[in-house]
Amino acid sequence: MLKSNGYARQLPIHHNRLMEQMLSFPTWFKASPVFAEFVAIFRVSGRLASLLLAFFICGCTKTQSPPHTLLQTGSDMLPASIVAQGQILPAGGVIQISAVPGDTVEQIFVKSGDTVLQGQKLVEMRSEKVRLLQRQALEARMAEAAVQREQAIAQAQAQQAAAEIQVQQVELKRQALAEQKELLQLAEEQMLAAREILNRLRTIHSDPQTAEFMGDLEIQRQTIAVRESEIEYRRLQQSSHQMEIELQSADVAANLELSSAIRMLQFADQSRALDVLDAELKVVDEQIAAATLVSPINGTVVGVNATEGEASLQLPLIELAQTSQMVCEAEVYQTDAAYIRVGQKATLHSPVFETPLKGTVQSRGPLVGHPQLKPPNPLARSDYRVLNVVIQIEPQFAASAADWLQLQVDVEIEL
Repeated sequence: MLKSNGYARQLPIHHNRLMEQMLSFPTWFKASPVFAEFVAIFRVSGRLASLLLAFFICGCTKTQSPPHTLLQTGSDMLPASIVAQGQILPAGGVIQISAVPGDTVEQIFVKSGDTVLQGQKLVEMRSEKVRLLQRQALEARMAEAAVQREQAIAQAQAQQAAAEIQVQQVELKRQALAEQKELLQLAEEQMLAAREILNRLRTIHSDPQTAEFMGDLEIQRQTIAVRESEIEYRRLQQSSHQMEIELQSADVAANLELSSAIRMLQFADQSRALDVLDAELKVVDEQIAAATLVSPINGTVVGVNATEGEASLQLPLIELAQTSQMVCEAEVYQTDAAYIRVGQKATLHSPVFETPLKGTVQSRGPLVGHPQLKPPNPLARSDYRVLNVVIQIEPQFAASAADWLQLQVDVEIEL
């Protein structure tokens, strides 16, 4: 039985070590008559007591209480206090500052214990310089693109203005054509009137009764007038036809020029070149932000896990914390947690403290899970469940606690 049991194999054989293990047993066991008998046997023969104690442990290990146990009981069988394992932490937790994996650490500006301000630069990464150069190049390209855009807009506006002038000239030509048509109509009327007069004169001249009143000279003059009116009419007719052709061509050209100018202006105004460069600039800014490691809080550097010149890994390079307020996160056995109340007093014990630290229960978490802290007793059970209890350390003990971040302590909560 002793050979097959793991606790028996782990039992220390040194006399003093065995006594320490016996004194770390739960109160309910130390108060039993069996424990008193083993102490008496231990004083007689440490070797014999070791064997008997190992035999006893082999039989009662499975019913042993976890390290988070009740220390005292009152007359009504209720616990007077509870002990558990806890860990000292800043109230706001430890903030881990990491870099992009594979980037190279150029320069570290802080060391452990330094006080930093929010926004203060902690580490300079090599990629930050590269990204800054990329940003400068993008800014130059954006400035050039902006100038080109303004020039394109100005050119399109000038072209649009010229096209609008052409459209106005077309309108003037259309008005001139309308006036020319009026002149053509007048010339036609004059030509017809001249022909009518010539016909009347010829009728008078051919009539014997009135022939003496109309000479050949008058008929010749009117014939000349008819020819002149016909020539003027044909001239105006040809001119009007030419003006119509020119007007149609000018109208088409002016409208095409105006449409082209409007499209160029829209294209220049809606150019995506600046938008693309602006998107690239935002990406570079994000990369710069990722490579620029600054402090997000006013606090203290509690850890520096980097060396200048080495590549960054998954581990955080810098660890920060605000140590003005400290807490202890205790893991209380699920059965004992039923007695925990906000406001209960707690005492934190550790050999590193000259005096125990005092605190008050701040909250109890609802999540039941496996313990994360190892119990100091190697023979203690491990198949139990705990709840997290946060204890606010009193301000006068915060400085002492801040020197021992993540220290595992014994916690005693008064009920």
